[in-house]
Amino acid sequence: MIYLIADSGSSKTDWAIVSHQGLQEQFQTIGINPYFWTYEQIQEEIWANVAPHVSELEVEQIFFYGAGCSNAEKKQVVASALHKVFPNAHIVVEHDLLAAARALCGKTAGIACILGTGSNACVFDGSQITAQPINLGFWLGDEGSGGYIGKKLLKAFLHQELPEELYQKLKENYLIDIADVLENAYQKPFPNRYFASFAPFALQNAEHPFIQSLLYKGFEDFLSKYVAKLPNVETLPIHFVGSIAVVFEGLLRECLQKRKWQLGKILKIPMEGLIKYHTSNGYHSP
Repeated sequence: MIYLIADSGSSKTDWAIVSHQGLQEQFQTIGINPYFWTYEQIQEEIWANVAPHVSELEVEQIFFYGAGCSNAEKKQVVASALHKVFPNAHIVVEHDLLAAARALCGKTAGIACILGTGSNACVFDGSQITAQPINLGFWLGDEGSGGYIGKKLLKAFLHQELPEELYQKLKENYLIDIADVLENAYQKPFPNRYFASFAPFALQNAEHPFIQSLLYKGFEDFLSKYVAKLPNVETLPIHFVGSIAVVFEGLLRECLQKRKWQLGKILKIPMEGLIKYHTSNGYHSP
C-alpha cells in the first residue's frame, strides 16, 4: 500500500512516499499553484517529476495540500491532473493552510500561521479549521512574508530610500535593473517567487536598523491583520511554519511577547508533521 503526501507552496512542492512500513522516500519539485498553472501544465509536471519516483509502485492514495487550493474549482484542477497520472488512486486536495494546521497542531487546538513565500493564519480545533481571516494574496496581502520583505526592499531601492550602505550592497549583489524588476512584477509568472528571492538579503543584514524596522513592521502587520482577529488568540498556542518564521524567530518571538501571546512550535516545512498526522490516522482520508 503506497501513499503520496504533497505540500505545495508557491516556490516548491515537498513530496513523501509512505507505505505501511513507514517513510520510503522524500523529494522536491517546483511549486504547483492552480491560480498560476493550467491543468495541462500540472499534468505535465506530475508526469515528468513525480511519476518516475513511483513508476513501479501502485499509488492508492494521494493527499495534496497546495497554495491556491482554496476553492472547489481550483482543487478540481489539481485533482484532475493527478487522476490522469494516477487513475487508481483516491485523491484528496486541500489548501496548504490545512497542511500547516495539521502539521503544527496535530490533533489538538491551536493557531497555525504560515510565514514563508506568502503568509496566512487560522484557528484549528484539532480536527478542522474553524476560523481564518480574509487572505488577499501576494499583491494585496502576504504581510510579513518573504514576498512582502522583497517588495519592501525593492521599492525602497528603486525610490532611493535605502541607507547608502544597503543600497550599494543590494546593487552589487543583485545587479538590479528597473526594467527587469517591472518585467518580473507585471509580465513574468510567479512574481511572488521573484520578490521572495530578495528575502535572504534581509537575513544577511538583519542587524541593520533599517532591516530590523522593515521586518518588525511586517510581523506586526501580519499579527494585527491576521492573528489578532482570530478567536481565543490570548489562550491558544500560536504556531508557525515557513522559512521566514525560522530565520527571524527571535524578532517574531519578541513581537508575540509584546502582546503576551503564547508562542508554540516553529517548523521550516510541514512535511514531518504531515507524515506523522497521516500515519497516526491510519492513512484514512482527512
